[in-house]
Amino acid sequence: MPRTVDYPRTSLRNSQELAGAVDLLGGKCSTQSAADAMKLKLSGNFSALISATAKYGLIESKSGQLTTTPLYRSIKLAYDENEKIEFERKAFFSMILFNKLYDTFKGRPLPISNLSKFLIRELDVEENIATRVKNIFIEGLKQVKLLDSDNNVIELQNKNVDEEQSTNVEVISANAPESYNENKNSNTSMMEIQDSNEFSFHIVGPGINTKITISEEEDFDILNAVIRKIKKRFSFTENA
Repeated sequence: MPRTVDYPRTSLRNSQELAGAVDLLGGKCSTQSAADAMKLKLSGNFSALISATAKYGLIESKSGQLTTTPLYRSIKLAYDENEKIEFERKAFFSMILFNKLYDTFKGRPLPISNLSKFLIRELDVEENIATRVKNIFIEGLKQVKLLDSDNNVIELQNKNVDEEQSTNVEVISANAPESYNENKNSNTSMMEIQDSNEFSFHIVGPGINTKITISEEEDFDILNAVIRKIKKRFSFTENA
C-alpha cells in the first residue's frame, strides 16, 4: 500500500488572506461570509483553501463555521518582522510534507528542477499536482526566509527532526551484469562500473523502495538527500 502524505493545495500567504478575512468578520464567521468577504465562490477550490488554512493552524473549521486561532493572532500581533517570521515558520512547518522536505534538504541546495520528481517518487504526491506543491513549498520557504538567493535551504539550529528506523541501501550500476542478481544476497558490497554514463542506486528498506539514476550532476542532489535521511535513521537507532 502506498504511503499517504498530506499536502496543501494553496500557499501559506493565501491561507493568511483567508484567516485575515475571518478576522475582519470578528474572528468567527460562516464559510459563505468568508467567501463573500474575499469575493470568491463556494467551490472545490475554496474548500481546498479552507482545508489548507486549517492545516497551517491559522483557522479552525467546524460545522460550516471558521474561527481564527491563537497562532494567527500571534502572527497578526507580532511586535516586529522577525517575530512575525518565527510564528509564520510555525505555521509553515505545521505541514508534515513541508517538514519532511525541509529536513531532507536543509543546509543544502534545493534541487528545484528535480523536486517535482522527488515529491512523486519519494513522498507519493499525486503527479498532477506535484509541480504546484513544489511551487507552494518554494514560495513558503522564501516567505519565512529559509531559502537564500542561491536556492540554498537555510538550516535552523533549534528545529527538532523526527527520526525513523534504519534503511538498507543496495547500489548497482545501470548495466550491472546478470551475476549480480545471483550474488546480491551475499555479505559483500558490490558496485559494478561499466562503459556507461549512468549509474542506478536502488534503495530498499522500511518505508522506501526507490531507484535513483545518475546521469547528470544535479541528480546527485536527490541521491545525497536520501542518503542523509538514511544516516539520520541509523543515528537515531544507535542512540535509542
